[in-house]
Amino acid sequence: MLDKIKIKFKIILIMGVVLSITIIANYAISDHLLKDELTKAFSKEVLSTTRGLRAQVVRMLYAGIDITKIDEFDEQSIAAFEETENLKFAITFDLDGNILFHSGINCDKMLENIVSNIRNLDVIDGVIDTIECNNEEYYICSLPITVRGETNSYIVAGYCSKSYEGPVKFFSLSTFVIAIVILLIAMAISIYLLNRWITKPLIKLHKATKDILVNGMEGVSEVEISQKDEIGKLADSYNQMIDYIRLSTVSKSYLSNIISNISDALVVTDANLCIETVNEATKKMFGYTEEELIGSSVSIFFPQIQEQVVEHWKNTIITHRQYSDYEVIIHSKGKNAIPVLISSTVMTEENSGQVHFVCIAKDISERKKSEESIRYQANHDMLTGLSNRYALENKIQACSKMILFYPEEMSMFLFLDLDKFKIVNDVCGHHAGDELIKHLSLMMKQNLREQDTLARIGGDEFGVLLNGISQEEGLKIAEDLCELVKKFRFIWEEKVFTLGVSIGAVIINKDLYEVPKVISAADQACYISKEKGGNRVQLFSESEQEFSLREEEMQVMPSITKAFEENRFLLVYQDIVRVSDTVLVGYEALIRLKDEQGQLVSPGTFLPAAQRYNKLTDIDRWVITNFCKNYASRQNDSIENDFIYNINISATSVNAEGFLEFICYQFEQYQVQPQRVCFEITETSAVSNFVKAKDFIQELKKLGCRFALDDFGSGLSSFTYLKYLPVDYIKIDGVIVNDIDTNKIDYALVSSINEIAHLMGMKTIAEYVESEAIFNCLREIGVDYAQGFWVGEPKWLPNMV
Repeated sequence: MLDKIKIKFKIILIMGVVLSITIIANYAISDHLLKDELTKAFSKEVLSTTRGLRAQVVRMLYAGIDITKIDEFDEQSIAAFEETENLKFAITFDLDGNILFHSGINCDKMLENIVSNIRNLDVIDGVIDTIECNNEEYYICSLPITVRGETNSYIVAGYCSKSYEGPVKFFSLSTFVIAIVILLIAMAISIYLLNRWITKPLIKLHKATKDILVNGMEGVSEVEISQKDEIGKLADSYNQMIDYIRLSTVSKSYLSNIISNISDALVVTDANLCIETVNEATKKMFGYTEEELIGSSVSIFFPQIQEQVVEHWKNTIITHRQYSDYEVIIHSKGKNAIPVLISSTVMTEENSGQVHFVCIAKDISERKKSEESIRYQANHDMLTGLSNRYALENKIQACSKMILFYPEEMSMFLFLDLDKFKIVNDVCGHHAGDELIKHLSLMMKQNLREQDTLARIGGDEFGVLLNGISQEEGLKIAEDLCELVKKFRFIWEEKVFTLGVSIGAVIINKDLYEVPKVISAADQACYISKEKGGNRVQLFSESEQEFSLREEEMQVMPSITKAFEENRFLLVYQDIVRVSDTVLVGYEALIRLKDEQGQLVSPGTFLPAAQRYNKLTDIDRWVITNFCKNYASRQNDSIENDFIYNINISATSVNAEGFLEFICYQFEQYQVQPQRVCFEITETSAVSNFVKAKDFIQELKKLGCRFALDDFGSGLSSFTYLKYLPVDYIKIDGVIVNDIDTNKIDYALVSSINEIAHLMGMKTIAEYVESEAIFNCLREIGVDYAQGFWVGEPKWLPNMV
């Protein structure tokens, strides 16, 4: 029963018992002590009073009054009674026990008893004794009356015990009441202090603990108790416990939130690979409910994998303690195959040593799609969906490896370059060009075999790998493709365009199978096909002179690049004279190249290579820069201030971005007079991009530059273009000049060109004047200027840098 009482009341009960016992003991002891003390005090009072009475009697006896006649004794006794409230009687009796006088006692029997008791005392001299009379207790004191050394009587004074028991009882009762009041006050103060120092803090701790039990750690705060006693220490310990639990709870909650919200599937199994825990991502990813997974084997995810494989996987994890980044296919509940990246580790409990396997599975479906997309983009042309150059080279490599194992096998590679495709881009825009490429790609693919590969390897360049095919069959397919392109009609905004194609073919066999060489050989064959007019198939042959020349160009190309780095180019100048009087009027600046041994390389070798590999603009920039330096060094030569300097510019430079600004900058930097410069552009380059060439010429003519149409007569020779090209000179191609002294047709051609040029206000310059006879023919025809080895060989000019 006491166990159910609250601690506050238990403490109060204990305090009440303790205080009650204390009060009772105190009351009993104090009552006894008080009685003793009062008895002592009372005895002293009795003794003192008795002595006073005796002194009165002795005084009277000394006065000569006979003791038997002491009448004043009653008066003295009455006076003493008045002064001493507690004195009840006084008696004198002689030695024989005869009562001489008495006062305050009216009972004879009482007197006899008092005298009898006194006489029985062994010593009668200030002895305090008690006697009972009429059921009352009296304290008496007996003293002998001695006069002149002789005791002749005794005097007795008596006090009634009731006279002090009343005050004793009142005092004891008052003390008890006061003690009870003090007890109640003490109990009240104790209750207050207990409630403040013990009960309330304990209730706070109890409530906080109960809140944890009911609500968990959410909203639980520390208990604020400022005491420094044991309760305060208990509160501090509680708060520390709360902090620890909160930290632990937060960590667990944080970890739980991570596990719940992690996007990867998390599976925890026991040592037998039975699933113990899964997170939300696992259920969402694989379509199972938690009830379906908990307790199941992990083989639920691998229905196609044998148990031996799963066991091997388990042993691998145990051996290495982890198994990271293992790609595997997991089947969902709906039988969907999901590629995942699994990382596993072993977790061992510290206390029990129980083993768990923690597996994280990351869905890499999107990554696989991205990788596939990247792989597709890396191997395909985005416009047409065809294989690109990288994929084509890999397939040629695979074909070459097959030939190494089977030398009798043969394949063919075709390099296709569309002709007149640029016209579509220039006229209709690149969007139209893209549509043309897509349509043509589809048509070409439909005309190939299933095992063949069509790839787009450039803007208007394609490659075709014909696997396992003879030379005759391969060339037949190449001819069919050529015919297909020729018949193709592209219609865009009511405009109809036709195309051509130059095809280079190369046989892949045991003699020629390396990928770079195969592509290079096909490229060379395609180039020759284009040079021969296009719309044809050219089969590569190492023995033909044309291919030998292309091979030589390829060998020269690295030398050109190195020549720029080592500054091995130089300028020479060839005389241009007036035919009528052979007066020198100017020079043509010609570039030369020295090889590493210092020997000059033929321009007919390195310039075609530079043109083929898009280095002509770099060469033109070098020529213009160095000419301007040379011109600046010869400005003070007044004799040559009126000379005209001809500089060749390629078609690529005319079309190059920023080339016009480059020329203007060089003229300004070296203070070149534009009117002393004549730029030569070929007839073919002017016609290939007529609008661009015309704008280029007009801008420089505004500065004062002059222009000459070079190699006129060797290309299209359309006089119609001359009406729209603002050139100053026509340079007649040396091919028709070189034989005018022996060939009437060439003579007539030169004469016609000269006449028409003059009609258009242009002057003529004849090239390749190799003899006096040719020079005389030119004079007869009326050509304005001549240039050639008979006139003057290319040379360095004095004062040139």
